[in-house]
Amino acid sequence: MNGTINPTAPSAAEITMKRRSDQFNPAWVMRTDTHDAADYAHVWIRDTEQAGVEESARLYDEWLAYYARERIEATSTGLIALRKASGRRNWLRIEEGPAGNSGPFGEYVLRGFGLRDFLEAASDDAALLGGKFRVAESARLDHVCEWEDGSWRIRSAKIRLAQGLQYESDIDLRLAGMVALCDGRHTLGEILEKTAVTLREDLQRITPNCLALMRQLIERGFLIPAG
Repeated sequence: MNGTINPTAPSAAEITMKRRSDQFNPAWVMRTDTHDAADYAHVWIRDTEQAGVEESARLYDEWLAYYARERIEATSTGLIALRKASGRRNWLRIEEGPAGNSGPFGEYVLRGFGLRDFLEAASDDAALLGGKFRVAESARLDHVCEWEDGSWRIRSAKIRLAQGLQYESDIDLRLAGMVALCDGRHTLGEILEKTAVTLREDLQRITPNCLALMRQLIERGFLIPAG
């Protein structure tokens, strides 16, 4: 069972930051855009400098020489959120930002910190299996259908958040069925057992992958701990 969030491979800088994460307060880094060094220099000189052709060319060469000295290959923009916390384990979360955002989203950033704290506390599978979850109110499931043999057939699905930090991802239809069972009354373990019976799958075989996918859905805010 697969088909949801696929994180990108971390860069060398990200790996270095994660190795030093015990030195930070809990930190959440969302990358929204990336340009290679040459494009970034060109855009900023064009948009911020009132210079002629020759002066712009000189500045461009100067910027590129600086990037070369500092071994800068690309520049990213985004959001860094820090939370002062004592008595808790520090963590560093680095990822691609959501597809967009809807109005003020400070409360969704705060919720994101709370969800990561929850996952840090529920780091073992037993704790997660014993948890109860509900679907976020802003979660939406979109289907793409094709007309075939006189009826619509679902070919793919996407889960997304309609408010706040608008994460979205392709999702396997079987995993979407599991999400639908998260009603805040049944534990994740019970939901997995029911799913295994319905799909005629071995519970022990599907549990590790399902838990990894559910962790991603919780971290993104699609699922919220109940109570």
